[in-house]
Amino acid sequence: MMKFQSLFNVIFTSILILANNGIVFGQSANSNMNWTNVFYVQKIEVELSIVYEGQVMVGGEMKDSYSLSWEDTLGSKGNYEKYNRPYELHVVVRDKDSIVGSYTGLSAQMTHCNFFTNSRRVEVFFFKGINKFYERPKPVQINKESPKDKGLTVVEVLRENTLDLDLFDAYYAEYETIKVNLKSRKINYIDGFEKKKLILSGNSHIVTLNHVNKGAMYPDEMPRIGPSYCQIMALNRYQINEETGRIRKGKAWITWKGIKRCCDASFSIVDPHLNYVDELGRTYTGRQLIRRRKLSKKKFNLYQFDYITRSLPY
Repeated sequence: MMKFQSLFNVIFTSILILANNGIVFGQSANSNMNWTNVFYVQKIEVELSIVYEGQVMVGGEMKDSYSLSWEDTLGSKGNYEKYNRPYELHVVVRDKDSIVGSYTGLSAQMTHCNFFTNSRRVEVFFFKGINKFYERPKPVQINKESPKDKGLTVVEVLRENTLDLDLFDAYYAEYETIKVNLKSRKINYIDGFEKKKLILSGNSHIVTLNHVNKGAMYPDEMPRIGPSYCQIMALNRYQINEETGRIRKGKAWITWKGIKRCCDASFSIVDPHLNYVDELGRTYTGRQLIRRRKLSKKKFNLYQFDYITRSLPY
């Protein structure tokens, strides 16, 4: 009797496993496939220096002034010129209360910025940004009858000011956070950052949410792949659901709604260190809005909140 009971348990458990995987009862196989991946970003090398430059008056308050400069290898594998590449390295520096410095693009590429703070520690966030003044190579037709062009075997190129509006999303990338102790310095260099070489990987808190619905029934020699969805999400940042106005961290959204429903939704970033305005013109900090946990779409224009690919990292 005991042997029969054990055999029954094994058979029953096997049937449950097969049923859950859609192998029996004519169910679809893996009808809902959900998974997350860390958003892949190619590593780059950065040579970073941070220098203390004394105190200056900022907004009526004396603050410590610092200069941050870097050299990077972004775009080197594409054989782009150092100061003429379709993207460049941008940076934002934050202390615990605010954004204290940033470089997010100018008419000419820069590899330095200043920041001002009396805090003991800051975090440095590098991310890939579009170079709005990138001059794309443009093919020029050769006049074979011209003595000047006669015998040319390659196409000449000129530079043309162009801007690919989709370039930013196509090359979106954020790098791991660099934490700096400003009170640790040797002469004027901060925390060992004197041409300090770093290999920056992608930010591991940025993930892709993936959902695939396989609608094929077994047996089926040609399984039909149903709709597939993908969404980029920051696990550690506050995001507002554009449909409901609710605000949660990315990780909490995944736990609460699940991957498929998150893939279907539209989220924007709420930055605790930026200001936002309601329909009556009243200003709120991002931190104040986060405490509310939900915003009324009648009182706030949600277009002022940026998608992750156009927001500042934190």
